[in-house]
Order: sequence, then structure tokens, then C-alpha cells
Amino acid sequence: MRRITIIVVTLFWVGQFGANTLFAQLTSPDEVVTTLFPRALVCVAGEVISLGCIALQDRWRGSRLAVRAYWAVGFAVVSALLLGIANLLIFEALLGPLGTSPYWARFWANYPMQVVPRLWIFGAVYAMSLAISYSADVREREEEIAALRGLAQDAQLRALRSQLQPHFLFNALNSIAALIREGRAQQAEDTTEHLADFLRITLSLDPQRLITVAEETSLQRIYLDILKVRFPTRLNVVFDIPTDVERALVPNLILQPLVENSIKHAVARSTAPVTVQVRARAVGDQLRIIVEDDGGNSGDAAQATGNNMGLSNVAERLNAHFGNDASLSFEPRGEGGFCNTILVPLRRRP
Repeated sequence: MRRITIIVVTLFWVGQFGANTLFAQLTSPDEVVTTLFPRALVCVAGEVISLGCIALQDRWRGSRLAVRAYWAVGFAVVSALLLGIANLLIFEALLGPLGTSPYWARFWANYPMQVVPRLWIFGAVYAMSLAISYSADVREREEEIAALRGLAQDAQLRALRSQLQPHFLFNALNSIAALIREGRAQQAEDTTEHLADFLRITLSLDPQRLITVAEETSLQRIYLDILKVRFPTRLNVVFDIPTDVERALVPNLILQPLVENSIKHAVARSTAPVTVQVRARAVGDQLRIIVEDDGGNSGDAAQATGNNMGLSNVAERLNAHFGNDASLSFEPRGEGGFCNTILVPLRRRP
């Protein structure tokens, strides 16, 4: 920003020198050459004064814009006075005195010509400097706000993700405990290994990172394999994932609360087999994922999934990742069971 300010101020005074030279050519062509060097020195003095005052102006960068504008006006008045004094000194030093009266009398006699026009010149310089400085401040604040929003979103996603683990662990450990009570040691060992694999993968996932539908459904397969041990005759699972959506991107573990709801409210409460289906389709520029169960004979209990913390978790995570471009809807199925539908923008991993 400082380099840009120096360049702009230098170009301004070069332009001022050119304008003054043109004006002298039009009004006093005989004196153009003799006044060229003094005029150049005056412009150099103007640039030095400008950059010095701009450096002082930066001391108030943390103040409100109005305060900084007042200081800019004050600097313009002081600068115009200083350059008016320097202008007379330079021209008289190089071309001789302009009269016999004392210097200050000569200065005040020419005050309107020496100072007033330069008020507008310095006003323009400091206005440009203030605009450059303020735009840089606004950009810095926007970057800070964006960084803070990113941190807040990351914290929110981590908090939402952390809500998933206790529910999952409770179900998985219940399954292992049931196997141990039934004396099925080998199956308990296999389930423990599945649990270890699942935890190893999920704990290494970044909450901000999107994964493919194929990776997400792979995690849910591991999760459901663990629960199949607990419900060997009651849980049927169907995955319907066409190859054209396997590389589509979704938040990691976004399906787990929905699958978990089907287990809790349908499979666990039914004495008849329950089919849990996970389907994905590309619909225009959106990806639609459906997680549903047929309810078995769990009756109205399956409809209780509409008021569940897991659904709120999914909705909040979708909003954190995609804003209003994503949605979650849920409703009881007419033939029994419950249906959850996720819509997200269709983005594929290259």
C-alpha cells in the first residue's frame, strides 16, 4: 500500500510540473526556460511535504474515517502554507528577490497566489492517499472477517461432528457386549476390529473436508456391518449408488445420523425384518440422497425420527457447508417407515 501511495503521489507531482510548465508556456513563454529548474524544485518540495504528511496521517489509521478526514484537511492547510513559503524562497534564491520589502511582506502580498491554489492541490493529494489507505483497511478487515468466519465454521463443524461419536459408540459397544454375553467370541472380536477401523478412519477426517459418495457409503457399510451383528435377522441393507454419482462430494459422515435413526426407531423397535435403503441420484445440478426404512412392525414409533437431534445435526452441517444451496427433508412413508432426503449441489472430485 505504501509503494502504491508513493507512486501515485510522484505521478501527481510530475503531472503538476507538466501542467505548470504548460501554463507558463501559455502565459509567459519568454520565462519558461529560466523558471524550469525552480519549478521542478518546487514540485519536488511538494512531493516531500506530501509524503511526510501522509506518513503522519498514517498514525491515525485506527481512527474513524471522519477523524482521518479532518486530519487530512488540516494537513492540506499546513502543506499549502509550507509550499507557498518554499516556492517564494526557491524562486528568489535562484532568480533574485521580487522586491525590496521584507520577505514576509512580499509573501503576504502574494498570499492568495502562493497558498490558496495549493489548498486544492494538497486536498486532492491527501484525498487520494486517504482513499488508498481506507480501501486497504477495508480489504484487511474483510480478510480478517473471512478468516474469523472460517474459524467459526470449522469450530461449528467440529462441534457437530463430535455429537456423532457418542451415539455411534453406544450402539457399537452394545453390539459387542451382546456378543460377549452370548458367548460369540469370534464375532465380538471381528466387530471390535470393524469398530477400530471405523474410528481410525473417522477420527482422521477433517470436518471441513468433503468426501465422495463412494467413500461415505463405504463408511456406512462398515457401520451397518457392526450393527448387523446385533440384529442379524432384523436388519437388511440396500445400497443403490450408480457409478455416475460415486465421485460426487458430500460432507463426511453426513449419512450416519440418518442411518442411525432408522436403526434406533425402526430396527430396534421391530420384531420383523426391516430394510434400510440408501439411494443416490444426480438430478440436474443437484445430488439427491435418500435414506429410508420400511419400519418393519415398529408402528408409529418410526415417525418419531422427525424430532431428533441427529436430523438437526445433519441440517446444520449442510447449512455450514453449502448455505441455502442444500436442504434436508423428512417425512413418514405412506406404507410405513420413514424417509429422509438430502439435496446438495452436485460437485464431483476430478
